[in-house]
Amino acid sequence: MATSSPTIPAYKTAFLESCLSANVLTFGTYTLKSGRQSPYFFNAGSFHSAPLLSAIAQAYAHTIVSFLAANPSVPKPDVIFGPAYKGIPLACATLLELHRLDPETWANVSYSFDRKEVKDHGEGGSIVGAPLKGKNVLVIDDVITAGTAMRDTLVKVAREGGTVVGFAVALDREEKMPGPKEKEGIDDGEARGSAMGQIRGEFGVRTASIATLGDLIELLRGKGSEEDVKRMEAYRARYKASHEGAAVGTEAIVEAVQRLERRISRAEEGDLEQILDSCLPRVDDLGRCMEVFVGEERGDGEVPWVGVEELVEEGAGVGAGA
Repeated sequence: MATSSPTIPAYKTAFLESCLSANVLTFGTYTLKSGRQSPYFFNAGSFHSAPLLSAIAQAYAHTIVSFLAANPSVPKPDVIFGPAYKGIPLACATLLELHRLDPETWANVSYSFDRKEVKDHGEGGSIVGAPLKGKNVLVIDDVITAGTAMRDTLVKVAREGGTVVGFAVALDREEKMPGPKEKEGIDDGEARGSAMGQIRGEFGVRTASIATLGDLIELLRGKGSEEDVKRMEAYRARYKASHEGAAVGTEAIVEAVQRLERRISRAEEGDLEQILDSCLPRVDDLGRCMEVFVGEERGDGEVPWVGVEELVEEGAGVGAGA
């Protein structure tokens, strides 16, 4: 039985020790998609036996329950969504474990996942399982580094009419976003936020993880190779995220648009630039949120940019009629 570190909850310790014993977490030198040379590698695809799948499902379930308890404003999800491919078994197994822990609470929650390619026959579409339209969706994935897959998932859920209320990953690497030339082996040394922090900032979606790189290092200090610990600490010192993105969610969007409506209704001609500067100091983040939350789908399947002009037109219309 796993012995929990004094500062790490028992379910996290059990999860990390399962990862280590099954070589889901391995140590060496690994080239990541970003071009970085990582001293460790996490492969959720190795959770392919019943005991290991049960271990990760239990860890996700405890993480989700803790996440919802700590964030009472987050609605209980209607759907657990697993992005293809690794997220599919994770979502299914986690929902089963949540139902085992609390059948009454989770009895009416469904699971869903996406296809990499849209099916053009049979039931068709790109979603398998529960429809997402009008549903609160909690997304489960294995690990996030650059955040590209997470953004794609958020946009896909929005196109299907769902609302992502949370994003849970197995391991938060806690490292900064890759620089523009890292794939060429050039590290500019600039401070950046983490991928999870930027997702929180851009989309206002709260995130949770079973464990972090810090948890892993703490566990290894008592049980792992001293050399592995030193290499991971050096990696963390070099790539650790320096800050997190500011949360910009639907509430922030509503407040910003309401401020805009009030100012435009009282505006004099020629004051538009000043109004935008004072009402929308984070217009870039607001615009990115609008891409998902209020964008209408174009014929080519892309969610269009909802720019300042559209906001002004809507605000002016509402303000004039108020």
